[in-house]
This record gives sequence, structure tokens and C-alpha cells, in this order.
Amino acid sequence: MNEAYDEYFEAAKGALRPGATAHDAHRAVSKGFSERGYQLGHVTGHSIGMTMIEFPKIGEGVETELAENMVFSLHPHAIAENGHDCLYMQETWLVGADGGIPLSGLESKIYR
Repeated sequence: MNEAYDEYFEAAKGALRPGATAHDAHRAVSKGFSERGYQLGHVTGHSIGMTMIEFPKIGEGVETELAENMVFSLHPHAIAENGHDCLYMQETWLVGADGGIPLSGLESKIYR
């Protein structure tokens, strides 16, 4: 699952760009999970605003066009076929002129 998270992190840098749709971003960041047979939880991500969780969501079929300076929380919830094993991490992203910019300043990795 962690390998799929690494792929999502890199994919988000290209997918979160002005003119792309929330659906396009979802497909790009979820690809590594779906190719490995993992199911994803309720949404891949969502906008952040005054109340924290806001629309648009980053998900299947959401045709909202992304614009520069939008901020999203991406948190693919990878669920294994057995329905018990999962991985759920979150990063806050800025839609930049040239693609997604992770705002935490941390690597995408599991810290022990």
C-alpha cells in the first residue's frame, strides 16, 4: 500500500493543475491503488475552506474544473481485499500554475 501512496504523491504533482477536473485528479492519484486491487474509501480528497471539509470533492465523476490557488486535502483510503488492512494518510495540496504543491513539507513516508 505504501508503494501506491508513493505513486499517488508523485501523480498529484502533475494532476492538480488549473484546467484539470476533480475527476481527472482522482483518476491520476488512485491509479496505483486500483492497479494493485485496493478499494478506496469514501472520497480521494476534498477542498479545504472555512469549515475544513468543503466541495468540490476529488472523486469519480466530479467534473469541477480546478483553478490555481485552490487547496485540497488528499487522503486516499486504501483498503485491502480482506476488508481489514488499510492505509490512510493525508496531505494538503495547493493547485499551482504548474501542478500540485504539497504544503506539509514532509516526505510521503511512514515514520516510526
